[in-house]
Amino acid sequence: MDFIIYKAFVFDFILDFFADYFWWILGAIVVIIIYLCIRSRGKGNDLSQNDMTSEEEKALIQDAHNGDANAQCIVGLMYMTGKKSAFNSKSKAEKYLLASAMQGYVMAQVAVGDLYFIEEYGTVEQALFWYSCAYMQGDDGAMERLNDMMRMGLPGGREHIEKICQNIQKNYRQYIPKVRT
Repeated sequence: MDFIIYKAFVFDFILDFFADYFWWILGAIVVIIIYLCIRSRGKGNDLSQNDMTSEEEKALIQDAHNGDANAQCIVGLMYMTGKKSAFNSKSKAEKYLLASAMQGYVMAQVAVGDLYFIEEYGTVEQALFWYSCAYMQGDDGAMERLNDMMRMGLPGGREHIEKICQNIQKNYRQYIPKVRT
């Protein structure tokens, strides 16, 4: 009889525990699943440089030298993040990312803005220019960064960004081939 009471007590305890902590447990499971999905997304795509062989890196760099905007962006990001010791140079990151960004490659434009603003390798004005180029092509990440800069007290605020966008429209159309309408 004592065993049955003990068993019922344990069962009640487990039910109460799950009832009380159900949302916490469910949240933890969701976080783990999201983490695993994000981690597995990097496998097999061009940006998973840790898995690249030296031959693949050489081929990618050759493509970048041949003017491939995607390859230039990837190589620039490899230098910017410095995930491998051979790739750890902000000046080389800037070189490759700018070459890609000037071809209108949105991902590179945002990355150049990040290099200048977040990595503090350039000026706020340079970051604004490249974020604005990406924003004008419809990039939501660039819009978020511009909004963050305004919240942090960007001198001139929205009017300043609008002036930069007008300057880009007038003088740098080649950087924004996919302008939103």
